[in-house]
Amino acid sequence: MKDTNTIIYFKGFKLSMRVKTYPMWPKNTAIVLTDTEDDIPFCTATINTDQEMPLNTVVIKNYSENRGILEALIEAGVIETPFMSQSVGNTTADVCILASKYVPKKDPLDRD
Repeated sequence: MKDTNTIIYFKGFKLSMRVKTYPMWPKNTAIVLTDTEDDIPFCTATINTDQEMPLNTVVIKNYSENRGILEALIEAGVIETPFMSQSVGNTTADVCILASKYVPKKDPLDRD
């Protein structure tokens, strides 16, 4: 997990952002936010869909308890505005490009 030293303000909380890849196939890029005061996980801003995405592409969960996270990540310069949406269950999620400085490296030992 890559600690980015990036602070995200969301719903009145000051959160630190970490970028990683999901451990399960298709191992898409994940954005995890933790509370800066106690380092307790706050939310995962992304969804690991069943479609493999480039490492610089994230699917943002901007509904339910995460409503507003898209705008917070755009404002912080973490992602660009959505370039498409993707069906996820009964709803849709926004697909965005991750800023290049946050893109995780592909593990050369990952043979999946």
